Amino acid sequence: MSNKTKLQNPLEINVFLHNSIRLQIIAQLYSVKRLDMKYLRDFLNLSWGNLSFHITKLEEKDYVTIKKDYIGKIPYTLIQITEEGRKQFNIYRKKMSTFLNLFK
Repeated sequence: MSNKTKLQNPLEINVFLHNSIRLQIIAQLYSVKRLDMKYLRDFLNLSWGNLSFHITKLEEKDYVTIKKDYIGKIPYTLIQITEEGRKQFNIYRKKMSTFLNLFK
């Protein structure tokens, strides 16, 4: 085997998604598809800056989309999980389940 060949660990998890804040955001979105950013901030007890940072990172990976709009004159931001986000969360859940079942 060449030293350039990397063995793939079947339990290797998505480290990007394993971040506790991003995982909580994706888990919330997975169950309802889209949420208001204010709800996410309040539910996860995050600052606007911290939430915005992680939402941007998720958007860069195409896990979520961001839609800004107004209700009357009040701005609001909707975050929606994408098909890629759903796919990656499902893969993550399966790998974590397999890993945790090793300890039964």
